[in-house]
Parts: sequence; structure tokens; C-alpha cells
Amino acid sequence: MVDGKEEFFLDGVDDPNFHSIFLIPENVRIKDFVDRAVYFISGFRGTGKTSLLRYTLAEIQPDSRFRAVSLFKSDIPEEKRIRLSKHAGAIIAEHDSIKMGIAQDFKSAWTWFLLDQIGQIVLKAPECSISGKSKDDFLRILGLNGEATFKKVLGFLPKLSGANVTIGADLDFFKGKVDLDFENERSTKATASFSEVVDAAIACLSQIEFKQKIAIGIDELEVFFIAAEQYKRDLCMVRDLIFAVDRLNRIFRATNQNIYVIASIRREVVDAIGPLGQEVTRVVHDRGVSISWHHAQRSLSHPLIDLIRKKIGAAIGPEYKGDAISDFFDSKIDGEDLDAFLLDRSFYRPRDLMWRLTFAQKAFPSKTKFDTHALKDTENDYSSQLWSEIEYELSASLSTEEVSAITSIFSGIKRLFFLDDLVAVGKQKATYSKNVESFLNSHSLGDVCNMLYTHGALGNDFRTGSTGNVSRNRWIFRGDNVLLVDQRMTLNPSIRKALSAIDQRKRGSAGGKKR
Repeated sequence: MVDGKEEFFLDGVDDPNFHSIFLIPENVRIKDFVDRAVYFISGFRGTGKTSLLRYTLAEIQPDSRFRAVSLFKSDIPEEKRIRLSKHAGAIIAEHDSIKMGIAQDFKSAWTWFLLDQIGQIVLKAPECSISGKSKDDFLRILGLNGEATFKKVLGFLPKLSGANVTIGADLDFFKGKVDLDFENERSTKATASFSEVVDAAIACLSQIEFKQKIAIGIDELEVFFIAAEQYKRDLCMVRDLIFAVDRLNRIFRATNQNIYVIASIRREVVDAIGPLGQEVTRVVHDRGVSISWHHAQRSLSHPLIDLIRKKIGAAIGPEYKGDAISDFFDSKIDGEDLDAFLLDRSFYRPRDLMWRLTFAQKAFPSKTKFDTHALKDTENDYSSQLWSEIEYELSASLSTEEVSAITSIFSGIKRLFFLDDLVAVGKQKATYSKNVESFLNSHSLGDVCNMLYTHGALGNDFRTGSTGNVSRNRWIFRGDNVLLVDQRMTLNPSIRKALSAIDQRKRGSAGGKKR
């Protein structure tokens, strides 16, 4: 079994099974995207952002000729980002009350990128719109009419000098649309503000009469820490791409244009961009949806389990009319109800459950059901995979060495612990690990716990009440947004085997620290 993202690349969004088994999260309304009330999809890795993006684009425009998806991480790798930064990132002063620095502004470049995506569809599928002067002018400004209006880099972007572009053809055409700066009266070339050229393209696009809806998707808005300068550059790129998406959608909505631009972005990247300012978090929150699966009550009717039910049913074929959960799973796993076993040993993400079943399927290909033996015997592989996911998510803001230090500190820890227990463990491991020592000199373990909490790797598990008999469990995926760092904590059951977490002694046995 594969998750939604891999499923798309294998079968495509036009595969009929994709729509028949797709499950819309309870907090999402596709109509909000159609009405352009929202156009951002956020969530942690594996929550179903890609699937929801592809599904929504296909709902808006079923005909693949009139939609396109660009992948930030895959389509714009490091080499291209270096060139984009060199040619398109206008240098601006960035002021705040604490410091003054220099940053790059990519808003105009990303707006042009999105306009080029739209222009490619207009050019390749001319039936999407009515021919006319506005359409011709739009393609002409973008340089998609066959004339060499600009020298281009990265295949779409005019070569810039600072914030200006050199126009080497069609000067009479551009005179009425932007302010041109000629070196002298005999010059056959002129420069213009790139932002003015972008505005001119938008103005022409807004006048085109479209017969079909145009749907543009931006996926894989991810950032990884390699070096400090690279990390800040990529955060600025993602930040400005978000603003470009927001700007165009506002214009299209105001002019009632049949053009939709939808972007999916990892939640931890949004959080990391926050310190750069410019209210990114507010934009994504106000104009987006955050995917979560914790709203439904845990049961065999939970949406995530229903997703398993649908996927197995679709794999068997339309002739199957049974219930895949009762037919292919034991009702209890080691005495624990199936729904509790599957959901509580996960981060409440579709990808988690798909991995669990995939490991069982590959380890026991001859079995006819996901029985207790198949699920229990593959828990080590499953747990290791989920901790690898946590490490991957941490890499959005931490270096490889820093992530390695976190893994070292939490390996072998007690299943239940307080912050001061963790601090003691860290200090002990720092005595024989320079990497851990260096990490602890620059990071607070309280902050690390909060970070792990936001990824679902860690939660609260403590007792309250006058007799201490009221159990409290708090997890991010159950809607508890803040970790109580002063209370007892625990690792998510799904990653305990990967980290060799030590079980507590039973209550009443000798030893242990009283609290």
C-alpha cells in the first residue's frame, strides 16, 4: 500500500480510484477553495497536503489541459535557487527594533513565475480563452510570443540588473505600459522597473476573457537547513512565494477571473518563516486550511481507519462488498482494541498507517490478513520509519549534527520523564559526546521538547486530582496546542522502540523518584 503522494505519481489524479477513495478531512470544505476564500493548505509531513491539493485542483478544473502543478523542492533544486538568488533577488534593507540587516526580495520574481505558468497554459491550450488584444499583449509581455523581448534565465525569468529589466525588442509596445529609461536618444534598448513590467502583465491578464477555469498548484514548499545563509535564503524564497500566491488570488477574486492558484506548505516551515516578519503566519492562517485528523472520536469509524477500509476495497475491486476492517484485521491486537492499537501508535496521519500496513505486507506477503503477528512483528521497522520522519521534519530548522544530538539524548530515555530528568540525561551524555555538548551549549531542552511536541513525537502523561487518580494525556494531534513542560512527559508509543525507551517500574515496586 502507498500513501497519497506516491499514489498520485504512480496513477495520477485522473485515475478514477483516486477520487473514489479520497477522504476529505472534516475541517476542510472544497467549496471554500472554489469560492477563493482559502488557497493555502498547511500541515505536517504525511497529513495529506499533496492529495488534498491535487484533489482540489481536479475539482476546480477536471480537464488536465487547463491545470498545472509545480514542485518547489523538486523543480527548483539548489543549483537553480542559487541562480534565482543571483539574478532575481532584489536586495532590500530589512529593519526591525532589534537589528538592521540586508535581505532579498523575491516577490516580483515569484509573481512572474506564476504568470508564466498561466501563460504556458494559455499558449498551449488557446481554447481556454477568447482571442483578443489583451491575450496577445499578455503573452507578448511574458515573451511567450516567439520574440526575444528579454534575455531569460531559468527558462522563464527576465535577466535582471538590480530591480530593473533590459528590454531589447518591442520598445514601442512597452512605451505605453511602463516607464522606459533610455541610455541616449539613439538607444535600441531600454531599462524598466521589473515590478512595473509584472504589473503590466497582470493588467493584461485581468482583461482576458477565459472560457475555462485555470488551476495552478504549488507543492513541496519545504526548507532544509544546510548552512545558515542558504537556510535564510530559502525561507525568504518561500515567504515571498506565499505573498505572490496571496497577491494574485486577491486580484483574480476582485476581477472575477477564472484563475486559481493554490499552494501547500509544511506547517513547521510557516512557523520558521515567522521571525522574518511580514505576517506570513497570518496570511496562511487567514487564507488557508490546516489539515488535522484528531477531531473525530477514536473508533473503527475514524476517518483514518475508514481510509484503510477504502484503499483495501479499491485494491480488491468493485466486486468486493464486505468490510475490509473486519475481514482483514483481528479485532484486538494483544488484547488492545484495533482502533486504539493503530491510532495511538501513530501521529494521526494517513502516511503513518499506510507505512504500518506496507511493512506488514512486505514482511508477510503470503498472509491473507493483517493479523496480530504481522503487525506486532514489524513494529521495530515501523517505529524506526516514524522516528526517521521526525528527524526529517526537524531538519527544516536544524542542522544534521543538531538532529543527531537530539536522537542521542532521547535514545534510551525512560518512557515517562520530567524535564529535569531529561536535563540530567543530556549532561551525562555530553561528557562523552562533543556533539551533544555543543548542542546543549546553544539549545534549551525545554525548547526541544516543545519542538518535538509540535511534531507529535512527545506529549504529556501525568496525574491530577486530590488522590492523583485522574489521568491526563495531552497531544498536539488531539487538539492540545501547548505542551505543559513543567508536567510529566512521555514519548509517542510509535517511536519508543526506535529510541529503545525504557518502561517504568510498576507502581508499588522498589526504586524510582517520587514526585
